[in-house]
Amino acid sequence: MAQVQEKDTVNEKVIQLNEVIVKGVKYIPKGDHTLLFLSKKNRNFGTNALDAVSSLGLFRTTLNETELTSFDHKQVFVLINGIPSTALDLRTFKADEVKNVEYYPIPPAQYMALTSGPVANIVMKKKHNKLYTAYINTSNAVTTGFGTNQANFTYADSLNQVKVNYFTDYRNVGNISLDSYYDYGKGNMTLYRGDDNRYKGNYQYVQTTYQRFQSRHLFNANLKYIWNPRKQSFASEIEMPEIQQKGTNADKLESHSRTLVADLFYNYSLGKRRSLAVNVVNTFSKSSSDHFLQQEFPEDISGMNSHIDENIKNRTYSFLTNVAYSAPLLGGSFSAGAKYEYLHLRQQYLTDTYLTTSHTGTLYTGVYWKVRGITLYPTLGLYQNKQITESDTYNSTLPYFRLYSDWWGKKAWKGFSVQLTTQIKMQRPTSGQLTTSATHIDRNFIAMGNPNLKPYWEWNNNLLLAYFSPNNDNQIVLQYTPKYRYHPFVPTLSVDNNTVYSRPQKISHSFDNGLNLFGSWYPVSWLEFSPYVEYYYSTLDTPSQDVRLSYFRTGCTITISRNSWALTLAANSPTKEVSGDLTMRGSAQFATTFQYKYKDWAFGAKWNYSAHNDYVEGKCKGFSYKENKDWKPLHSMVRLTATWSFSKGKARRHQRKSLNNEYTDDGLTNDNTPKMAN
Repeated sequence: MAQVQEKDTVNEKVIQLNEVIVKGVKYIPKGDHTLLFLSKKNRNFGTNALDAVSSLGLFRTTLNETELTSFDHKQVFVLINGIPSTALDLRTFKADEVKNVEYYPIPPAQYMALTSGPVANIVMKKKHNKLYTAYINTSNAVTTGFGTNQANFTYADSLNQVKVNYFTDYRNVGNISLDSYYDYGKGNMTLYRGDDNRYKGNYQYVQTTYQRFQSRHLFNANLKYIWNPRKQSFASEIEMPEIQQKGTNADKLESHSRTLVADLFYNYSLGKRRSLAVNVVNTFSKSSSDHFLQQEFPEDISGMNSHIDENIKNRTYSFLTNVAYSAPLLGGSFSAGAKYEYLHLRQQYLTDTYLTTSHTGTLYTGVYWKVRGITLYPTLGLYQNKQITESDTYNSTLPYFRLYSDWWGKKAWKGFSVQLTTQIKMQRPTSGQLTTSATHIDRNFIAMGNPNLKPYWEWNNNLLLAYFSPNNDNQIVLQYTPKYRYHPFVPTLSVDNNTVYSRPQKISHSFDNGLNLFGSWYPVSWLEFSPYVEYYYSTLDTPSQDVRLSYFRTGCTITISRNSWALTLAANSPTKEVSGDLTMRGSAQFATTFQYKYKDWAFGAKWNYSAHNDYVEGKCKGFSYKENKDWKPLHSMVRLTATWSFSKGKARRHQRKSLNNEYTDDGLTNDNTPKMAN
């Protein structure tokens, strides 16, 4: 309760206000982070806190989406009142519940184990007695099986908070056109064409959370169950030009993954902006992959018929513990932490059994200073990794280093700025990549893992030259992002005894460059233009070829927001990516989203155009192939959306810093799981 007194020579009166938030500017620099405040325009955008926060100038404006992206196109790690969460969790809050946003352009050292990108802590302003809330968000296509649905229920009082969250993301898409070839050289080529193809997937999770916050103590327990079945079936005609014969092909790939995560966290506030946090996470996962491939030809060449049946079963367990400490230091801040990860995989492939185990320890510390408008934020760390596979036991010690610095001509997020981040960190293989279980892509084309893979180090750099207008809305940014990887492992192709193998292998190095120009412009307060142009150049040498990729990408988003309704228009040119001997191409994308709000309800529609001419191609000496898929039902897809929210009562906000994390390595790889179009 705040009291404001006004005195004059005539009388004295007292005005009582329930809550007062005084802010003279939208952004307030606070050392290693910036406080962002939502205006009335921000709070009116969309139907939930994620929509509203995304409309702030340091994020990319989105409507009814499931991720938060920074202005420089990076995925943002979301915390809610200091608790590591997701953008999906943020959707369960109303925009009016947001007090402010703490934005970290570079993560503090205590979050280094969780993310290398920007961090946004969304501070809620709920206080006092009891609160009951419910939130339901639905988005389902009317033209094909495609939808995302979420329901959340919360009870909170002055000490406790209980949340139940359910999320499902399903796909059931048929009429997928396949036009592929596999060229084994010397005139030996196999062509596949067919339209009777289907993909089905259903990612679901149920999450229950209990939190107790009393005095300086915060305890948070999180139990999460994830179920992720996927299936694809391709029926096509086989043509072999060499023998001028045709046959039939039936290719079915199905995977299941079930994961249980038990997450315990405790934070103790030491006062004077000092805190100590401990986190323990246990993850149990059970997954499988079943592949059936059958090819049949006319009787006169029936000897070419083939029948392949493959099965992979995985059992994985991971244990993580994380400790972090943060405190002020000499006008700046200091943070340090330690993390230990244990991962064990037991894989059954046909009659073979594979075991892989890894132990990884991490120590890290960082110090933040700002002097005369120049920020320096060095972070040092050390990785220790022990990796045990069927063929080797490998120990490696690699350094971690990050230096962030910036300069602002005026105050932070105003005027011209130069920002530089350089980072050296470790990358390591997944448990599935460390096994030699095989999956047939074609009759003579096999994808396998590699137990000899070892962790490698990666050097990332990010240079920004930017201008932000005084009101923080209009901005223009030039970004250069070189990345160098030393002895990385990449997908490679090789031929051995008339059989082609795709497997990850170590190469000497790779070098990726990105040059991006983007910005936001508000000609009027309710209209935003966000165009971009990007240029990418990648170079690497595999055992079979020198790979060079160069391409441009452009796009623009237009957002119109007026009171109770909002409209977005977006266009993006095709994507292209190189990974070892493979090149992946994604479709151009166009989207229109409309939404209208009425009291606690919101209704809308979204039109998407995408998934045209997606392909994967690869080549090596003596072999080349191209898998071209046309996801026809996604060419022009219409979705209807609806949201409903309910709240009763008030509750004290539950906050403090935490570190909870989960390990989602379930033993599967890209080759033995069905894949959806972008």
